[in-house]
Amino acid sequence: MLKTSDWIVTDTDLQRDPNLILKHAQQRPLIVTAQGRPTAYMLGVEMFDAILERLHVLEHADLAHHLAEGEREFDSGNFVTLQEAIAAAEAGWQLQESSA
Repeated sequence: MLKTSDWIVTDTDLQRDPNLILKHAQQRPLIVTAQGRPTAYMLGVEMFDAILERLHVLEHADLAHHLAEGEREFDSGNFVTLQEAIAAAEAGWQLQESSA
């Protein structure tokens, strides 16, 4: 098991023993530093793929939520027509231009 201090590796450590650093990166994300400042994260392919999959699921859940909310609003008659939206946008632009 890695200690918390093992989460941080320097660019020198990475150059000195890349195989060990890559092995540790398979266990948990690592912070790579240069001159004492964080410069990159290093993580294993499986963890990266899992993060991308989770992000994909969350994005689709958010989209599904907003679509369902939009459908409820539409069904309740709470919407504007395209013409009304265009008129409102043009009025806003005119207001901005007159106040500039």
